[in-house]
Amino acid sequence: MSSSPLKRAAPARTPRRDNPNNSNSVRFAENAISPPPVVTNADRSARKKSARQIVARVVAGDSSEDEEDELVRRIYADSEDEDDEDGPLPEAVDEAGAKKGKPRGRKRKPKEPEPPPPIEGFESYFGQNKKARQITSNSTLASLPPLDHGRYFQLIREHVPDHVEDRLYLAELHKKSFDQWQFELSQGFNILLYGYGSKRKLLMEFAKQIYTNPSSLVVINGYVPTLTVKDILSSIANAILGQGHNVKLGSNPNEMLDNVIAILDSDEVSKLTLIIHNLDGESIRGERSQVLIARLCAHRKISLVATIDHLRAPLLWDAARASQYNFLWHDATTFAPYAVESSIDESLALIGGSKRAGGTKGAKHVLSSLNMNARSLFRVLISHQLEAMMDDPMAGQGGANEEWGIEYRVFYQKAVEEFLCSNDMAFKTLLKEFQDHQMIVSKKDSQGTEVMWAPFEKDELESILEDLVA
Repeated sequence: MSSSPLKRAAPARTPRRDNPNNSNSVRFAENAISPPPVVTNADRSARKKSARQIVARVVAGDSSEDEEDELVRRIYADSEDEDDEDGPLPEAVDEAGAKKGKPRGRKRKPKEPEPPPPIEGFESYFGQNKKARQITSNSTLASLPPLDHGRYFQLIREHVPDHVEDRLYLAELHKKSFDQWQFELSQGFNILLYGYGSKRKLLMEFAKQIYTNPSSLVVINGYVPTLTVKDILSSIANAILGQGHNVKLGSNPNEMLDNVIAILDSDEVSKLTLIIHNLDGESIRGERSQVLIARLCAHRKISLVATIDHLRAPLLWDAARASQYNFLWHDATTFAPYAVESSIDESLALIGGSKRAGGTKGAKHVLSSLNMNARSLFRVLISHQLEAMMDDPMAGQGGANEEWGIEYRVFYQKAVEEFLCSNDMAFKTLLKEFQDHQMIVSKKDSQGTEVMWAPFEKDELESILEDLVA
């Protein structure tokens, strides 16, 4: 049998069809050379390289030097920490897009928060001066028993003053300025003394030097809680006209001021020096009082010498008011105790005044927070009470009581006449606010009639009424 010159071609080999998910299988077309398999991220870290070298040497039985093996193991161990921080490796993908199994990896450890950086510069001031937690105590001034006159003056007598020589030295320094103060008054200026310590004694020494006749000097104690502008104007009128004058000044402070200014305009009236201790006193520091006093002191025949003790007293006057006062300021620090000023302080309960609602100061504060009807109702009550007190010569010697009060029925009728309420329920609603603050008290007499009155003294009622009608 002859052989054919052409050899029969061998049949083409069919590629092996294994599991397509097998990463070791190779797929290729007819008569094509298969490319080498691609392993993604095979050489990603030094740890895997070292691991492959160790496995290859163990399989091949190749004995290498100990130094090289130790170096490979060291690299393998050092790279473990890096892989732990990087997290699990991404999945390897072959050419066909099939995913390999997830490589094992440790979970990333949560990082601890870093401490805040220290604050530098001006911002550190707020951190350094942060207020600490305040520690309160049950020992308060309210728990102390109120002082009476006897106990107060006893403590004053037992008190031993300190730095006596230094205080006397300061007083002598201030006395050397009396001639300068007197010259400044003659030039049309007013004088205001400020500084720590009571300046009452120093100012009275100056008053003795400039005193010439009774009509040339008037001293006003501005620290008295019941002082009013009407009292100041009445004192000036009495100094000019005498105690027994018959000139009617009026009842309204503005009307009284106009009449006093008219008296000062007369040619027969000489210049008058007005000395006010504590121009910033609680009773005359109000805006209405300061407006009237500034207008009075702007007159050419009035020279004012005053003192202030409150740290924020200059805030009482705006530019217009300060221009009317025309002050020259003098530092008169004495470090002397406020013995006289504090002896009649209403807050120390050292006077026989009312303790209701904090005295006149508390009553005025309550009235300022009420509506017009409530204020008018209280005005009706104290007006009736003052009329009853004027007929009784003993009215000003003690606190108010039911003798000068008003019957409930009469009080209600007056309120209806002034259109303050329309029925008994509305009347009681207006009364409740005053009764809660003990500004109005009631009592039934022997016949069972309810009588109501304000528990204040006569001068306190006049001060409150002046504020209500102003």
